[in-house]
Amino acid sequence: RIKELKKKIRPWAEQGMRVLLAASYEGEPDTGGLTEDQIHPMALILITNRLRNEAAETFRYFREQGVSIRVISGDNPVTVGAIARKVRLTGEREPVFMDARELPANSEELARVLDDVDVLGRVLPDQKKAIVQALHLTDHVVAMTGDGVNDALAIKEADLGVAMGNAAPATKAVAQVV
Repeated sequence: RIKELKKKIRPWAEQGMRVLLAASYEGEPDTGGLTEDQIHPMALILITNRLRNEAAETFRYFREQGVSIRVISGDNPVTVGAIARKVRLTGEREPVFMDARELPANSEELARVLDDVDVLGRVLPDQKKAIVQALHLTDHVVAMTGDGVNDALAIKEADLGVAMGNAAPATKAVAQVV
C-alpha cells in the first residue's frame, strides 16, 4: 500500500506541492513503531506555497553577482526541486536535487557532493549545520537564511545568519540579521 501511495504522491510533488497523509492507526505508536498493516490511509492533503513574483529576478541577480545558491529543506526533495525549477533557481539549467538521507557523513566527501547539488530535501537540523561546515572547508563564504528552530544551528555556524521576520525566537537570537 505504501508503494501505491508513493506513486500517487509523486506527480503532485513534481508540481511543487507538499502532500500530507491523513491516516488512522491501530495499536500504540510509542511502542516501537507501527507496521504498514496498522496504518489506514484516509486522505491525501495537498499544500502549495505562494511563490513570490520577484523570486526568479532575485535569483537571477545573485547568479549575475557570482553567488551560488543552495536550497536545503526538510521537505521532499522532489517537491523542493520542482519549486526551485519554478523560481528558476539555476536559470536555464535544470536544478540538481538530492535526498539528504543519501549524503555522506564525512565532511570532505560532503563538500565534494555539494559542488554538484543545488537542492537538498529531507535535511535534518544537524545536517544543515554540517552542510555549512562542509562549504567552509572549500572556502565558501556562507549566508544561511531560515525561520525555524531546525535552522538555528546552521544560522549560528554561517558567516552571515539571517532569520526571517516570522522566525522562531531561538532562531532570531542566533542570527546576525532579522
